[in-house]
Amino acid sequence: MTKSWKSAMLAAFAAFYCVRATAAGKGPEFPLGVWYEGGVGAFRDDLIPADPALAAPIYLKHFRDMAAHGINCAVVPNTPPDHHQAILDAARSADVKLIIEVNKEGGDLGTMIRGGKPVSEAAINATLTRDLRPVMDHAALWRVQLLDEPPPGTFPRYAEVAKGLKAYARRLKPFTCLIGADGFDEFLKTTGSDVAAFDRYPIGVGTPLGDVAAMRDFERVATKAGLACAKTGAASWAVMQVHAITGIHRFPTPGEIRCMTYLALASGSKGLFWFLYQTEYWNKAKGEMMSGLIDTDGDGDARWEEVGRLTKETRALEPTLLRLTPIASPEDTRPHATTHYLKDRKGRRYVFTVNLDTVSARDVETRIQLPNGESSAVTRLPGGKRVAARRQNGGLVWSERLPAGSGALYRLD
Repeated sequence: MTKSWKSAMLAAFAAFYCVRATAAGKGPEFPLGVWYEGGVGAFRDDLIPADPALAAPIYLKHFRDMAAHGINCAVVPNTPPDHHQAILDAARSADVKLIIEVNKEGGDLGTMIRGGKPVSEAAINATLTRDLRPVMDHAALWRVQLLDEPPPGTFPRYAEVAKGLKAYARRLKPFTCLIGADGFDEFLKTTGSDVAAFDRYPIGVGTPLGDVAAMRDFERVATKAGLACAKTGAASWAVMQVHAITGIHRFPTPGEIRCMTYLALASGSKGLFWFLYQTEYWNKAKGEMMSGLIDTDGDGDARWEEVGRLTKETRALEPTLLRLTPIASPEDTRPHATTHYLKDRKGRRYVFTVNLDTVSARDVETRIQLPNGESSAVTRLPGGKRVAARRQNGGLVWSERLPAGSGALYRLD
């Protein structure tokens, strides 16, 4: 076989494999996503036209915008079945995977989970046949959101519906996002899920710029989520605030978005989502808005550009992050910095330090204790640059200047 023929066959095999992988509906190994409001027509005050043909070019524009900012997936709640084909086709064109809700507020599946109707295999199959079957093999469809933020006491019913989905469409995994991480242990034990997602939006209208307490609040929840998932091998996915709601939340600054993102990574998150992409009415009668990464004209600002930078930085760290598991870290009471401990499958140790000052760059010192007084070198990732560290009181100390809200991952060699 000549070299050219061999190269051609390898290229053909690679192309065939990629097509098969896409057709199989495999999602991103490390999701970097946004929440995308799928409600159409009167349900969301014509944010998206009720006619799928009119909505299709809007979907395509939005998903291409996401892809240009490094987004590889989107959670789409409230998707009416007659829009499934149009929204999935647009996502496929932009190479964005979707987690869709089969109907408004989860449709009949959501009603079963809330307890509004009995859970039964027949009812689950009937709902999926009606609302999901036409698109369940679509290459852009990755997971199915059964219900957003299921209330306390609903996890057993969620588990039953999830089991029904798996039996009906084996390649599609169920999904939900929990409020905070207090229910993670119960959720994972009850459902056996491979993923647990949490949302935490700590920046209210009265939160001062540069408020470290808000970042500590997010850190507490992300840490709890990461350690809970580490017990079962599930992936923790963080949903972070980039939105404002009239009278409730103000927009976070780019520095605050950066800090929440790096705190999620330091806590062991294996997926990042930013809430919310579009701007929509929160209460139209009162003129209250929930404003997202793009305005009503479809334009983004510094927050959206910051997300684009963060997706690139996370992607560079991804090969390492996917191998790491968070471990319990000593409480860090420093006013403007925090450090988290992680390990890989070989037992090698890593530390992730974050500058909690979201306004200014700082020279941030990292201190770690070494078991049995062993010596160790410090390597900054990605790139593998050695960091000058000194021994002190049985440990290692080093300092680096970190931009506002930014973080740094180090490997101990």
